[in-house]
Amino acid sequence: MMRFIYIDILVAFLYSCSSAPPVPKGTLQPAKMETILLDMLRTDEYLNQYVISDSLNSKRKNFYYKVLQIHKVSKLNFQNSFYFYQAHPSMLKVILDSMHGKIQRPIAVKANDSLNKVQ
Repeated sequence: MMRFIYIDILVAFLYSCSSAPPVPKGTLQPAKMETILLDMLRTDEYLNQYVISDSLNSKRKNFYYKVLQIHKVSKLNFQNSFYFYQAHPSMLKVILDSMHGKIQRPIAVKANDSLNKVQ
């Protein structure tokens, strides 16, 4: 009898740990959302470095639209997906942490390469 109580407690604990809700149908999956957000981040970086500030805002919208076109995602689908992930911060954190890791990896490699050249 005691064994069943422990199993019930274990199952309840494991179920409570998986608090992330399933991604609703029509919402971008985390991997796709991450890819689009990374491309938008790269677009921002490009615009901030190479576009004259007077035309920046109008160009930014056009570039974002192009990113969505490349990924074959509508503006409405992206916005709804983004709102979903904002409402579920733990899921958004996983996406953002993964993006951070992908951005930091090339920087670390460049740093190691330049240190090897000095030695």
